[in-house]
Amino acid sequence: MRPRRGRARPNRGPREPLVRDPDAVPLTRYARFARRHLAVFCVLPVLLGGTGLLIAVLAPNSYVSTVNVLAPRIPLHIGQLQGPGDEAEDVRDPRPSTVDTEAQLVRSDEVLERLATVPGFELPIETLRDRISITVPPNTRVLEIGVEAATPELARDGAAIVGESYLNLRHQILGGVRQRNRESLGRREAVLEEQLEAFPDENASQSQLTTRTRRQAVQKQLKEVRGELAALDGQDLDSGEIIRYANVPQRTENRRRDVALSTGASAGLTLALAIALLRDRRPRRVRDEEGVVLRTDIPVFGSTSPEAADRDGTCRRLRNLVFDEDARCVLLAGAPAGSALPVARELARLCANGGASTMLLVLRQDGTDGDVRTSRAFPETANCTRRTVRITDGDRSLREAVSRALAEAEIVIVTGPELDSVDTLTLATFADLSVVVAERETTIDVEVAHGISALAESAVPARGLILAEPAGR
Repeated sequence: MRPRRGRARPNRGPREPLVRDPDAVPLTRYARFARRHLAVFCVLPVLLGGTGLLIAVLAPNSYVSTVNVLAPRIPLHIGQLQGPGDEAEDVRDPRPSTVDTEAQLVRSDEVLERLATVPGFELPIETLRDRISITVPPNTRVLEIGVEAATPELARDGAAIVGESYLNLRHQILGGVRQRNRESLGRREAVLEEQLEAFPDENASQSQLTTRTRRQAVQKQLKEVRGELAALDGQDLDSGEIIRYANVPQRTENRRRDVALSTGASAGLTLALAIALLRDRRPRRVRDEEGVVLRTDIPVFGSTSPEAADRDGTCRRLRNLVFDEDARCVLLAGAPAGSALPVARELARLCANGGASTMLLVLRQDGTDGDVRTSRAFPETANCTRRTVRITDGDRSLREAVSRALAEAEIVIVTGPELDSVDTLTLATFADLSVVVAERETTIDVEVAHGISALAESAVPARGLILAEPAGR
């Protein structure tokens, strides 16, 4: 029988690792992710940041000359009734020009065509439009018009031409608007005079009070229109003025080297993150614990080798887990199958040394029918046997082999099938404890994770993972 839990135990060694809470946020995974791809995260931001800074340094020089123009607020129509019979609600208030309107005038085709005639600015209209910048200080009507060019003198000449062309265009537009407003008022005056002549004389009968009232209303409107005409004729046409002329810039335009550096560094960091994610998602060989924790959440007990299976206490920790769980059937699923045999032998020896009769059950696909061999696993250990059984008819033979072994020993260590085989899933339903053994350098991490997921979904979930050194190392 098994030894009682109150009896003395052999040295257990270190405690087995705790299973991580599935609801916990794996913050350490991000730190491991950064360490794995530290070279990419360091090289790409520095490389692209330096490239952006180099491009900014080697960019051709550009100069910007500025001219300040005052653009007064002037209405674009007179705001009166447009004709006889209009109602009071049809009256439109004067609508003055806005700063957005002035900016459109500065970048209009007429101004740019005039700028294109200057030597050094023989460029397409769209290119010239991009070279003009407009800034308006808050609560002002002053336009700061900047023109970019390759030399200081060329920038000054371009700014002067743009300011002059803008004022000329504004003068033409305002003159045309005033002329149209005057013609509209003139037509309105003629209509009112015709209406006034059509009324009866002043000595009409007393019953025509309504007609007299209408005459007075028309006379009032005629007086207002004539007043508007007089005010329009006496008003000066103020299209604006230049309050600061263009000068020769002394320094080149700010190339924003800090922006180029930060933009390149951020692009490099984004590219590094994308490369790191792609590298993490692609299948790769299992080399260490870092390569396993990306695909699965089960703990890693440690590593073993064919020559020294328990060199770091891995099998002792597994033996302690078997005793604590009171497990009678332990499944060691290997990827490949042969990698689990050294671990199974060492675990069987440790369990036998702990006082429990143990059987190492090795299941194979090869051999003759009914090939069953039972022998002592270790010459120095009397209560540990090894049995090799060939799998003949699937689930039935597996159940019979495990049941027979459990009837003869207290603890049965089962190994043999591949991790991703159907036999492993069948044995996991019989086992009290399942452990996965993956061989380094030969096993693909995606295959190991798929096998662990299959165990968790269809049978008893694997309690841990052991990394085994390949034979011959």
